[in-house]
Amino acid sequence: MDSHSVRRTFSASANLVELLHVGSGTTNPLVQSSPQRGVVRSESGALPRAVSPLEAGPTADAESTPVHGSSRSARRDAREAFSQADVIDSGLARLHSFELPLSLADDVDDIDISLPLSEEYLLSKIQEVQYQLQQLREGRDGTAATPAASRQPGGRKRGRLFVVSNRLPVQLQFSGPHHSSRPKVLLSVSGLQSALRSLRSRFSIGWIGRLAQEQQLTPAQQQVARRVLATEHGYVPVFVDVDDGRLHRRFCNSILWRIFHYLPVGIEGERAFSIELWEAYQRVNAAYVDTMVGEYQEGDLFWVHDFQLMLVPQLMRARVHDAKIGFFLHTPFPSSEVYRILPTRRRLLEGILAADLIGFHTYDYARHFLSVCSRTMGLDTRPNGVDFRGSLVHIGIYPFSIDMTGFVKALHSRAVQLRQLKLRDDLFAGKRIVLGVDRLDYIKGIPHKMLAFEHLLEAHPEWIGRVILVQVAVPATGGDGMELVDEQANGDYSALRAEVDEMVGRINGRFGTVEEVPIVYRMMAPTFEELVALYSVADVAALTSLREGMGLMSYEYTVCQADRCGALVMSEFCGAAQSLPGAILCNPWSVEEVGEALHRALTMSPMEREIRHRKLYKYIQMHTAEHWAENIVSDLVQFTEQRRNYRRLDVETLLSACAAARRRLLLLDYDGTLAPLHNQPELAKPSPQLLRVLKRLQAAAPSTTVFVISGRERETLGRWLAGTGVGLAAEQGYAICWPAHLTHHPLREHSFRLGGADDEAPSAAAPVAAPPLRDSHGNVWTHPPFDFDPDAVAQAMRIAIEVMLRFEDATPGSFTHIKESSITWHFAAADPQFAYFQAQELRAHLEESLARTPLVVLSGKSIVYVRPRGVNKGNTARYILSQMQEQYPDVVLCVGDDKSDEHMFEACQQAATAAAPTDGMKAAAPPPRVFTCTVGRKGSVAQAFVERVDDVIECLERLAALTPSP
Repeated sequence: MDSHSVRRTFSASANLVELLHVGSGTTNPLVQSSPQRGVVRSESGALPRAVSPLEAGPTADAESTPVHGSSRSARRDAREAFSQADVIDSGLARLHSFELPLSLADDVDDIDISLPLSEEYLLSKIQEVQYQLQQLREGRDGTAATPAASRQPGGRKRGRLFVVSNRLPVQLQFSGPHHSSRPKVLLSVSGLQSALRSLRSRFSIGWIGRLAQEQQLTPAQQQVARRVLATEHGYVPVFVDVDDGRLHRRFCNSILWRIFHYLPVGIEGERAFSIELWEAYQRVNAAYVDTMVGEYQEGDLFWVHDFQLMLVPQLMRARVHDAKIGFFLHTPFPSSEVYRILPTRRRLLEGILAADLIGFHTYDYARHFLSVCSRTMGLDTRPNGVDFRGSLVHIGIYPFSIDMTGFVKALHSRAVQLRQLKLRDDLFAGKRIVLGVDRLDYIKGIPHKMLAFEHLLEAHPEWIGRVILVQVAVPATGGDGMELVDEQANGDYSALRAEVDEMVGRINGRFGTVEEVPIVYRMMAPTFEELVALYSVADVAALTSLREGMGLMSYEYTVCQADRCGALVMSEFCGAAQSLPGAILCNPWSVEEVGEALHRALTMSPMEREIRHRKLYKYIQMHTAEHWAENIVSDLVQFTEQRRNYRRLDVETLLSACAAARRRLLLLDYDGTLAPLHNQPELAKPSPQLLRVLKRLQAAAPSTTVFVISGRERETLGRWLAGTGVGLAAEQGYAICWPAHLTHHPLREHSFRLGGADDEAPSAAAPVAAPPLRDSHGNVWTHPPFDFDPDAVAQAMRIAIEVMLRFEDATPGSFTHIKESSITWHFAAADPQFAYFQAQELRAHLEESLARTPLVVLSGKSIVYVRPRGVNKGNTARYILSQMQEQYPDVVLCVGDDKSDEHMFEACQQAATAAAPTDGMKAAAPPPRVFTCTVGRKGSVAQAFVERVDDVIECLERLAALTPSP
């Protein structure tokens, strides 16, 4: 890049800016003409910028002719401006939204391109031009709408959104403990409130939570509170027992909050887990759900917040199956090694996994959550979701932000400007200011910051007397953060306060004088104006949190530094560290590293400070609190709409069809359909209830035929289900045990031949005779006719066994299961991440070794397996239907739960469009009416779904109760 190319870029952009103004018939309200030719000054008195010939006019006279009457040459210049601007107007520029006046193009000649950061500085200037072009285009095209309006045509409200949080931003003051007259309403301000502002154009927003007070209200006062808050503010209060509220708060802050912030908990005492605390936590969550159910109307969205309410999604889902629920965690989520300490770890995970969407601040927090789901519960995970009980729970990353408007307005207020003058010209005159604003809490790293500042003065004595650390410690006296809920917390707080006081005194005594000290320490809760003034005069902001969800002080400081471009030093353990691209990151546990980061920030060149600050400012302006809420709610709407597209099985319609049918065929998977999935497959035995239901169904033969089609071996199926009399298909149909009423009829002379391509239907051929096999339970098993060489299969199986056993030895926790027709490598009990990579390598190795054999390599839930091509549940279903000429069904019900059942669904649905097979002697029976159903709400070729295994059993019980048709 050279100065000439940069000047051409500025010129082209400026031409397009003016042309867009003219095309829209408007002028930019941010700029006005100056008597000086070629210069436009902003109304705020900011720096001038370059002006194109279109802006300046053809002459130097201030009363120049308008652009639309310019010469042909001017119009040619305008077209060239469009062409050049299209080249530089990249998509990247549309991501930035930083509005600062443009510098003069002539200034480019004064910049030495060979200097460090100069090219990046110039590119940042170009991006500013591009942003202004984008804004002008949107204004010309009428697309400069709010995010809410752009997502919702016409601004029409779609429905209701309920925010569900631990506390409402309101307190009520009654005139007396037993008075039920109208109370005084004290509203507070929270970041969540400002985030919801843009959503009000799309939703009617309600807020469910407890009052920000612990006093017990009488029933009459509660009734008054509900009426006043609901009608005037849209708040729905939740009232819980005072003791339950206290125990719930202790469980949240002494157990959950500490573990989520990587702090130890005790095995006894007030910070130890106890059943009493856990039961109170459950009761409070249940009270929230009672309130939510009372408010619920079809189509409502519920957005649940934070670790105090982790059971709410599951409890709500149990009572309202189709509820639309999102959950957002405002704290860090710990690694699996830390989270597994919780005795109730599974219950809490199951609680939030009932939501449609789970949001986190950063990718690290989401990654830890996915790891915990995989390691603790053995769930299948993907980068953006978790497969939980047949449903995909979406995982999203949504960094929280702030509302810039209040800070920008405050910067221009007289109260803040007076404080700025006092701080800059009086109290801290001639000093470089390092600022820290933190809650006095042991995760904020205040002692670490003090030691780092001491190291700065030791290692760089030139700063003594020239730099000052202003540390504001906000007392931790309650609220939604870390509340002091037990004596141990009070003791820790007192110890921390004493430690910080001692450090301040020691460092001031060592490096200070009678007239001045290097550390100004104030324990106070500053007013908003005081906070903005401090932010605006500081040269460096330092955040040294040991663990923090976001660290929004960094956002606030950046917004207040629009003019000074202050530097930001931030702990890498803050959530915001992954979002803010211009911060100097450091490890707060390394005093030397933090001290050197402060030195670097203090000695940074003005150009680098400006570049870094612009990156920070652009990011914050693009990712506002409103933008955060818009993204989450829009994704929640999208994912819940996808989820609601899945149709629940209409059991009444199924029962009606079966009652009217002469012949019914039930094709049922076993694991995950008739019995819950189990980490130890041998423990997934059928329940007594299931055995009774299957017997009752089979007792209706020949009007009802039942087949259980499973991947299990025939010995297991025969042992478990021998007494029911139902048909069995083991190893996905490799061996079949026909029910008694079908064995009395000869098999059709024209049968299917199983084999060939795995995704094709079997070919018609004469069946190959195979001797029947009788197991120890009296079941007679036959093999369908196959279209592959048994010797080739046996040879390929030996190769596969050898490969899988090597991987079993190399992967602790895995094992190989050898069946008659398949070999399966199980890795559910192995380390999830290591096993995942091993499974990928195993599959690649097997595919290479078995490329020209009759075996196919497949993957499933924590398994890799091989089996003969063409042996699958779909072909088995076709084969069974082909053998039922005399008993061809009028209704087919097919139920399964995983990928292997998708072939079965497809085969049954194909049967619904084709007449029954016939030997030509009789007319073909009409196609059956087919019902296909998957277990779990997920994407499937099945027509419908049921939620759980229990729903399948209940449906079968109702079918068994039908009177068989004559």
